[in-house]
Amino acid sequence: MLWVGDAFGRVLCHDGAEWTQYDTSLERRINSIWCYEGVVRAVADDGVILSFDGSTWTRSDAPYPVDLFRIWGTGADNIWIVGYAGTILRLVDGTWERLTTSVIESMYAIAGTGPEDMHFGGDGGTYFHFDGQELTAPDTIVETDIKDLVIAPDGALFVAAGSLFECRGGIWKKAADGPPCTGLAFVGDRLFGMSFSGIMEFVDFSWDLTYVHYMYRMHGNGGDRLAIIAQGGDVLTYDGEFDELLTPQATLIFDVDGFDATDVYAVGADGLVLHFDGIEWRPEDLSTERDFHGLWCADGGSIVAVGDDVLAVKKDDLWSVQEGADLGSMHKIWGTGLDDLYTIGSHGTILHFDGSEWTKMTHPTDQLLCGIWGSGPSDVYVVSAGGCSGGGDIMHYDGETWEIVYNARRTPLYTVWGTAADNVIAVGSDGGDFYQYDGDTWVKNDYLWDPPTNDVHGNSAYNIYAGGYEGGFWHWDGSDWHMVEPRLPDQLTDDIWCAPDGQVFVVARPGGILRYGP
Repeated sequence: MLWVGDAFGRVLCHDGAEWTQYDTSLERRINSIWCYEGVVRAVADDGVILSFDGSTWTRSDAPYPVDLFRIWGTGADNIWIVGYAGTILRLVDGTWERLTTSVIESMYAIAGTGPEDMHFGGDGGTYFHFDGQELTAPDTIVETDIKDLVIAPDGALFVAAGSLFECRGGIWKKAADGPPCTGLAFVGDRLFGMSFSGIMEFVDFSWDLTYVHYMYRMHGNGGDRLAIIAQGGDVLTYDGEFDELLTPQATLIFDVDGFDATDVYAVGADGLVLHFDGIEWRPEDLSTERDFHGLWCADGGSIVAVGDDVLAVKKDDLWSVQEGADLGSMHKIWGTGLDDLYTIGSHGTILHFDGSEWTKMTHPTDQLLCGIWGSGPSDVYVVSAGGCSGGGDIMHYDGETWEIVYNARRTPLYTVWGTAADNVIAVGSDGGDFYQYDGDTWVKNDYLWDPPTNDVHGNSAYNIYAGGYEGGFWHWDGSDWHMVEPRLPDQLTDDIWCAPDGQVFVVARPGGILRYGP
């Protein structure tokens, strides 16, 4: 049986042949589901714990209303939950008991071999071990956020914390660098990892990218297959081959840009290109089924869209599409004109187009690149999701050379944007961390929100919006950030574009495109 929870409190169960949907009446995102020999439980924010009796879901609550991120166990008599602010809970005689941790870091990961050998990980490399009697915090070499833990068949502990770490017999070492790793699972004795780029296999002390897709969650049953949830709702299994069990009914939208509030474009999966004329959205037929991930609207009315080995240009109201030709998978695009374009893609690729040909640019990182923006041809910024140091790099191009100008330490960076050369902003995984450049120095500012921030955009230094996970959406008025109320639906904000008149267009999964403002 395979169980999947969604952003609206619904639970789907696949019995090997078909899906059955259950309504939990929760109306909020389910963060984690665990099952073992007919026992099925789930957790959500605000201390919500759900149990399934074979036909219906019932709700109980944690000892206090804290957000719960993961539930896992080795059997019906050894079930654990971790969550916000150092929360570690275990089920004892039908009651959830809290283990005191004396830390405020959020906990995301659980692994173990039984009631006397449990491991827990969280923010900033926070790590605990429970031996059946006492919870301790052994020393490790991990200093970055622990996103997942897994026990190997031979008893070694593997840790996903950007890089891959291994603890064997109490001895810690870094096992592999490579794309930031956010999930781990074993299929037999084969170790698989999940990154923003896709599914990787650990082979010969390094990661080998096996399947390219934007991933959200991965789970191994300790046996012969993986279950994978890709961002957008795809559900896949892997047992030597990838098998798609569920595909979202709606086509995903990834990027939005425009000229004004009555001339807006959006692109997405399966060759989707939409145009908004101020009244309604209409599709434009580009005769391609390749996914578009990035979009850029140039001065003069031209448009460029890039994606999975595809490039589309609209000039003088006519689209031209180029597929293949080893363009690669391009995620975002920015430029100063049709003869000066920059794209970022998989495996840390930066390509430049000079009006006649694409050239691969040399730069100092091979990490996943997530965002690009510039104020001119000699002032371009790119941010990454994380390097060997565990944090995202901010790279700058001066017209001749790329160099790393700032490292965000523990924070993967997802986007960069600015209003001028002396006002550039980068945000990322630690939603409350806001990195700003004033023309001389990058400064880290701490704000109040927690969820990761995917995008930031505005129309002036005094009118900026940021959004990310869990429906959070914030506005900068020139002096401080404020939560926009009411909140967005409990979903993921992929992209934001603010029109000159202040109207804001938000690409949100699974809700499509939302509009906010005057």
